[in-house]
Amino acid sequence: MSSIKINSSKTISNVFLAPMSGITDYPFRVISSKFGNPNLICEMIASKELIKKDKSTLLRAKKHTDNNNIPFLIQLLGRNPDEILEAAKISVDNGADVIDINMGCPAKKVTSGDAGASLMREPKLAVSIIELLVKKINVPITVKMRLGWDKDNMNVIPLSKDLESSGMSMLTVHGRTRDQFYNGLADWSYISKIKDNIKVPLIANGDISSIDSAKECLRITKADGVMIGRAALGAPWLPGQIQSYINDNIKQEDQPLNTICNTIITHYEMLLSCYGIERGNRISRKHISWYISKLNTTHDVKVFLSEIYKQTNPIKVKSMIKSYLLSNNEIYLNG
Repeated sequence: MSSIKINSSKTISNVFLAPMSGITDYPFRVISSKFGNPNLICEMIASKELIKKDKSTLLRAKKHTDNNNIPFLIQLLGRNPDEILEAAKISVDNGADVIDINMGCPAKKVTSGDAGASLMREPKLAVSIIELLVKKINVPITVKMRLGWDKDNMNVIPLSKDLESSGMSMLTVHGRTRDQFYNGLADWSYISKIKDNIKVPLIANGDISSIDSAKECLRITKADGVMIGRAALGAPWLPGQIQSYINDNIKQEDQPLNTICNTIITHYEMLLSCYGIERGNRISRKHISWYISKLNTTHDVKVFLSEIYKQTNPIKVKSMIKSYLLSNNEIYLNG
């Protein structure tokens, strides 16, 4: 199965790029979309910030494609139903085809405000948010959550059943509790129990780092699709590769070095264009580091990154990237 139906009229592909704060911004999604057409969810956006309609927040909610056949998904964070509703209306006005509600973020700065994974500890509030959105918003409302707050409070099954009854169109589950953050292994077998209890499409998330792991995750979880998160850092082509495999049962070859080099430079240029040279250079450092970490080389990576981090001249930065990648025949892809 390479597509899923999330309501009576909307069918979408079944591979998703996870909404990652500070990562899946407009440039990252544009770059990733060049390698296929999986569902690319914009980075998590706080509802109360989107309501303010400041320029930087609206940029985070910018649609990354003009192709109407590719759905645009926006994930909202919050706990106040009215604020989330207002933010959802703004999102739809900006072109969102699907609104996803975050009930799984484990970050302390989020849960301390009783949002994200904290909503799993307030099921009545969680249900009321979905009921309101389904009633007032004319696009599918989906949810992303975890197994529960901790091992003693794994309430994902009863909560998912209640949310389904409230009109939720799709559920994504990260196979860890909030207390685990990203430690240990995602519990794919527990996700399969969720699938046995709901009828809406279920998307499995956690520890999907390759085509093979995506295939194994689907086998164990019986989920309708997969969501790729941290494995896409430095490999924006990965969601597209997995989607291609699910669609055609053909494993794409690894990206050649010249493609990787051009991708890094294009990504870098887009960051400068979106955020300006000073901020764009700062943001680019983590992305360049992630790209390089996907490669094997006998050269000292730390020395290279240290040198490139000192540079703010775009021409010099791009020259250093090309020189490092294309003049070093000993670089090859991991795996």
